[in-house]
Amino acid sequence: YERYDSPPRVLFKAIIATSADQALKEFRTRRTSDSGLNITERQMNRLGYDLLRIDRKSDAVLVFQQNADDFPKSGNAWDSLAEAHLAAGNKEKAIEFYKRSLQLDPTNKNAEAKIRELTAKP
Repeated sequence: YERYDSPPRVLFKAIIATSADQALKEFRTRRTSDSGLNITERQMNRLGYDLLRIDRKSDAVLVFQQNADDFPKSGNAWDSLAEAHLAAGNKEKAIEFYKRSLQLDPTNKNAEAKIRELTAKP
């Protein structure tokens, strides 16, 4: 289990108290001067999915965008960003980011299936 004061938990609490926009701005500023504030790709991804689970879709999108910015070569980070956009109703962005994920990870069956599903003619 993570400590109650671990960087991901502190960031999650800050997002809930304010917004992802504000909390992530503070996080980015503080982490440049404090190497202990680094959050791994996996931790940030989990944070985004936690936000989706409590229906904080716009906050989740921002968290996943931060993760994709921090780990631009990760197909998983872009796939998660696509999922958040899809949950928020941004179909075009979801398709764009699923394609990005698939470029980075050609074995990503989820992205492949979602692109096919979202671009299928009715």
